[in-house]
Amino acid sequence: MPQAFKGLAFRDDLFPREAYRRTWERLEAELTQREACKTMVGLLELAANQRVETVLAGRLEISKLLEDVERVWKRKCRERCRGIEHASEAITYG
Repeated sequence: MPQAFKGLAFRDDLFPREAYRRTWERLEAELTQREACKTMVGLLELAANQRVETVLAGRLEISKLLEDVERVWKRKCRERCRGIEHASEAITYG
């Protein structure tokens, strides 16, 4: 049962690298418990069975970096749009 992963006393010891722990934290924050556990167990299984632990850790880090960049980009776009709205209001009502 993948959902048991969340409650494991030694869960953090199962993460072969820091990237896996950070990925777990992201999954846990963004998905249902069932989805997060199932995804993490699948990633750990893939890393172990296919001997791709290092490569997968690198991909997980890149994924996190891309999400951070996207989040910053979206925030900056919202800020710029607000500036444009305020400028157009000043022109319309000014």
